[in-house]
Amino acid sequence: MKSLLIFLAALAALLVGCVLVLWLRSPGSFSPEPLPVPNGYTNLLQAAKGLVGETPGGDSTNWAAIQYYTEKNQPHLRQARAALEQSFQVPLESTEIYLALHLPEISRLKTAAQALALQGRLAGHENRWLEAASNYVDIVRLGYKMSEGGVILDKMVGVACEAIGLGQLEQWLPATPVKGGLGPLLALLESVSTNGQAQVESVIRREKVFASEVYGWRGRLVSMVNHRSLQDAIDRTRQKSLQTERRKRWLLLRLAQHAFALERGQPPASAADLVPTCLKAIPLDPETGKPLELGR
Repeated sequence: MKSLLIFLAALAALLVGCVLVLWLRSPGSFSPEPLPVPNGYTNLLQAAKGLVGETPGGDSTNWAAIQYYTEKNQPHLRQARAALEQSFQVPLESTEIYLALHLPEISRLKTAAQALALQGRLAGHENRWLEAASNYVDIVRLGYKMSEGGVILDKMVGVACEAIGLGQLEQWLPATPVKGGLGPLLALLESVSTNGQAQVESVIRREKVFASEVYGWRGRLVSMVNHRSLQDAIDRTRQKSLQTERRKRWLLLRLAQHAFALERGQPPASAADLVPTCLKAIPLDPETGKPLELGR
């Protein structure tokens, strides 16, 4: 019996060792996706780096300071908005120093989002309502597109940028006297309101492979020890992304409802009335997968 126990213990240790060795091996080689040419991410970052002057606070009503800041940075803001029309891909590099260098870049992109928000607020203050809305939609697009090909850090800052644009649009909607012209903006917002959950899952998969490639077996040991922390970060990313998607799709529906009422002189009877006049399809609840309904 004693010999059998020793044999079973040795076999268990061998199995554990084999599992550990296999687990410590890289799950796959990190292979960055080919960068588009031109790359909107690179051009957006270049525009963000060109911004000069201290950004007035997001709730500032010092319109003279806001006007001075936006006029001074007009070329860079135009460049930023032009970059959004291009394909995006975060240029990941499999080096340990990459994230330390990348963090200031992401911070600059958030500054660009804040600068666009100021430009939009100034347009609204001067009764250029459609221009204001265009700025806010571009901020949402910026937040969404800056995560393409990136990792969790990119996605979380992207979600924060999207929230800036969504918050401004939510304030804009009940105050606007716009009588038309929302169609192109609805199309742009709809284009970044359908694949958010697929994008976040892609980001999470890329994060795992990226970390394994960069830190090798050390990273895998750390992730084993700190599994709960890693899982918490993944869960937070999924939760924040889900909240943002739901908020974005409800706002899209409300904007389409508003545009329909302006054009027809009466509100739609149901969300189905918005298709295909205002929307390509009724937005789906990102959690249930069911079509959203008016009157929430």
